[in-house]
Amino acid sequence: PLPPGAPASARRAAAARDAPPAARARLPPKTAMFPSDRARARVRPLVARALSLLLAAAATGCDAPTLPTAADGPGAPSPTPSAQLAAAALPTAPAPPRAIVGTAYPTQTGRTLRVPAGGSIQAAVDSARLGDVIVLQAGATYPSRSEIMLRRKSTGTGWIVIRTSTPDSLLPAGVRVQPKHASRLARIVNTYGNPVIRTSKGAHHYRLVGLELTIDSARVPEIGTMVALGGAGADQDTTSEIPSHIVLDRVWVHAWATTQLRRCISLNSAWTAIIDSYVSECHNSGYDSQAIGGFNGPGPFRISNNYLEGAAEVVMFGGADADVDGVVPSDIEIRGNHVTRPVSWKGKWLVKNLLELKSAQRVVIEGNVFENNWRHGQVGFAMLLKSTNQSGGCPQCGTRDVVVRNNRFRRTPAGISVSARDGSNTVVPAARIRIAHNVFELDDADPTFAGTDRSLQVVNGPSDVHITHNTIIDVPGTMLLLDAGTATRFAFTDNVGVLGTYGIDGSNVLGGSATLARYAPEATVRGNVLVGSIGSLAYPAGNFFPATLDAVGFVDLARRGFALASTSPYRLRATDGTDPGAAVAQVDAAVRTAVVAP
Repeated sequence: PLPPGAPASARRAAAARDAPPAARARLPPKTAMFPSDRARARVRPLVARALSLLLAAAATGCDAPTLPTAADGPGAPSPTPSAQLAAAALPTAPAPPRAIVGTAYPTQTGRTLRVPAGGSIQAAVDSARLGDVIVLQAGATYPSRSEIMLRRKSTGTGWIVIRTSTPDSLLPAGVRVQPKHASRLARIVNTYGNPVIRTSKGAHHYRLVGLELTIDSARVPEIGTMVALGGAGADQDTTSEIPSHIVLDRVWVHAWATTQLRRCISLNSAWTAIIDSYVSECHNSGYDSQAIGGFNGPGPFRISNNYLEGAAEVVMFGGADADVDGVVPSDIEIRGNHVTRPVSWKGKWLVKNLLELKSAQRVVIEGNVFENNWRHGQVGFAMLLKSTNQSGGCPQCGTRDVVVRNNRFRRTPAGISVSARDGSNTVVPAARIRIAHNVFELDDADPTFAGTDRSLQVVNGPSDVHITHNTIIDVPGTMLLLDAGTATRFAFTDNVGVLGTYGIDGSNVLGGSATLARYAPEATVRGNVLVGSIGSLAYPAGNFFPATLDAVGFVDLARRGFALASTSPYRLRATDGTDPGAAVAQVDAAVRTAVVAP
């Protein structure tokens, strides 16, 4: 839903996004969601160039720009900017995380408690003191009818470590665990449909190392949460009840191919890390499901060097109202992960996106590979950054201070959607979002990954959004959609992208400068290499318009070498004196270990 008075086109787009599959089948195709697309396709050949220029000039209060001339040469920037666009202030930068979760292995200060195969893990946890290490036999299975409860401890010092007997020399720290390592892990199996692991109120300083956490597939066809770190409702509605200092290290958390599951790991805690782990088979056919999801824990959180596999949203923060007053998931690092799902899930499980923030602040998303996404429960954006007060009881909810940098997006029809708000409930509008140095290889031509043909969108009027130094390889209908509200202090700088049919576009207005004047009048748009023809439309000066991707001068376009060659005419032409587009070598270094061969 959108606020009252939202354009009909925006309401139709929201309906397409949120409708269940049966209803979506009755919705008009994407081209009808923003009906002005079709209208403009008919009207543009009839609209004089002068009208386009006058509209842009009138909306910005500036003199009409002039046409480029033959002397400007192919691909030359438009020589006459809208003065308002040229002089606009750049967006306010996002605030960085205020706290970082340390994950150094703790020094043992207490006893070693060994639990043989078939022994009681819960009895060992109950008797443990802070500083103790509980050792489980590698390769052994520990069935449990009830959850293993990590209880709050007040005796001893340090951490309680629950780990496999496999030494670190055979299961090295910093190396992602995989299913092939199963014989080196201790296996805990819930046989009754409870979480495999749950924290008690206020539990703290637990580290789980080298464990396989799963359910009995024959006895448990459906489960809510596999690993519950923190809770909600009456179980956790005060800060003293929030568990903290929890680390999942080299664990394999998984359901099974037929399991109906809502969440593999529930992250409603504080000072929590998930590192070097493998989280898989997190799916549901009728409800949202996630590999990792949280809404009632303050953070900080670290999600680093994991394989993460989920259906509706692989990673999600927000989506329900926090029960602890004032809580917003905060100070989040999501680094070096492979965020994906198998293509074989298409048509079987409800799929929406790869990462969604509805309520989160001070977030860094860096060095990840996001892949395998398609239109189903939503239109196909890989990442959604928006503010949502889901049920109306969380006025502090919102998404702000987010950095998305040095990531690769591939096999997805669309990139990132930024929305100031989602719904009519009071919310803190999305703000201060920087999307920089990402490589988008978008694919809506392959029917497997079909979906909306918009590369990026900024809607409902967020503030301080800066999209800069990205390389967007796509042939979209719309490269950048601005719609349904005024984006303040918006900047789109130094990117390389394909304009597609409509380029920079919005509803009920011509594209290019006219769209910017209506939906982002303070925008800074310059230093971009925008591939394709702008026809009779005006675009801000200081941008380049090569006719084809080949004309950009990539190192090796056919082999996905998206850095600019030394012979590129756009070399060092960005506003900061570097190359437009992503710093590809920098991106490659950041994602180097994100994808690990099975």
